[in-house]
Amino acid sequence: MQKFTLFIIFTTTLLSISINSYSQNEYSYENVEKISDSLYTNRKFDQLIKFSNKAIDLKIDTYQLRYRLAMTYFEKKNYLSAVTNFEKANDLGYETQKMLENLYYSYFYTDRFEEANYTYSKLSVSRMERIRPLNNPFINTLNIESGSSFSNDETKNSNSADPVTGEFYSEQTFDKNSFLFNTGLSQLPFERFSIYYNYTYLNQKKENVISYSNEIVSNNYSQIQSQFYNRFDIYAGNGFVVSPAGRFIGVKENTYTANFDSSASLKNYFSVSDKENISDNFIISAMVSKFVSLFKLRINGSFSFLNEKHQSQIGFSGTYFPFGNKKFYSESDVTLHNQNSISNLVFTQLFGGMIAKNFYFEAYATFGKVNNFNGQNGYIVFNNSDVTTLKFGADLKYIISNNFNAYLIYLNQQRERNYNVYEISNNSIPVQTQILNYQKNTILAGLKFIF
Repeated sequence: MQKFTLFIIFTTTLLSISINSYSQNEYSYENVEKISDSLYTNRKFDQLIKFSNKAIDLKIDTYQLRYRLAMTYFEKKNYLSAVTNFEKANDLGYETQKMLENLYYSYFYTDRFEEANYTYSKLSVSRMERIRPLNNPFINTLNIESGSSFSNDETKNSNSADPVTGEFYSEQTFDKNSFLFNTGLSQLPFERFSIYYNYTYLNQKKENVISYSNEIVSNNYSQIQSQFYNRFDIYAGNGFVVSPAGRFIGVKENTYTANFDSSASLKNYFSVSDKENISDNFIISAMVSKFVSLFKLRINGSFSFLNEKHQSQIGFSGTYFPFGNKKFYSESDVTLHNQNSISNLVFTQLFGGMIAKNFYFEAYATFGKVNNFNGQNGYIVFNNSDVTTLKFGADLKYIISNNFNAYLIYLNQQRERNYNVYEISNNSIPVQTQILNYQKNTILAGLKFIF
């Protein structure tokens, strides 16, 4: 019995040694090269990924292995994993025009445009012309969009403008429909440095209503905003992009203002007059972004002066690409907004992905009180005097080609504003405030050209 037991132990030991020896022999440099090449040639991609990653874990790492692994991920459209292995192959001394072209597309298909531009600068002239046949030394990208916003404020809250009697008066402003036109272009003066310019025209229709002594005086007017935005995107290497930006907003409008003359007769005690308001507003912001594996991480901050108030913001956001591409992704953003020493936390959640060939969809919602707020590094600004308590929307984009796409944007804002009643003897502080709710729907259509 003891002899049989010793035989089993001896046989098991020899088998284990044999298996380990075979495993070590399989993952020798020579066999890794042969096996990975065979798996790639025969397009056995899943086996190649498993085999190559195990070889790398065993410290067998060559540029040939990395390149085959990168191309495998590229074929499977896992572009973020392809980027990691293309970059590693390059670090190990491998760089060809074919690899650079695939690395360019891996960056491009995951919206890593600064890194794509840097890689593009290394390509041969013939490949540049094939990838970007419209290549223009002055314009890198051009976008144009336009649309309208529709408000139910007046329809829903018109009954609140009933005449106020006695030594009181009320004042409120209805937010009505608006028209927006937006255009922008970017330039690429240097391989690591791009500049984006943007102009926005906004025509916001409003109605100012003042009520006193059984009378209502109203004034329909337009608030015209001319907005200029400028951003610099600097590729600092290793996935880091630094983006300082600024926005100037010029606002012009003609409203009614209430006047009181205590020396006049009661009949003439109250009057209204036109008042032209011209104001300058600005946003200064900056963002730092970094890709880490399947995540894009961003931190941003801004300082602004909107509607005669100072604001500051600091935020953090992360985008997760579980499949290494834009087939599906999610983004979470948390921003701390401060205005007049009052802080407010704003949270945005977004989901996006491909819903059909060349069709991409994003849906998002923002929770928290949004007032004199900016997003996307100052590119989007919510400077209406009313507070947005909830906003949600969706974007639909159609990729016509790598150089041309069209998109449609929908945004719904749930807003609230104050309806104030004042005492004539002290018209700076309301004696009664009622909160009125309404919603505003925005639809925009746009085109983007990549030269």
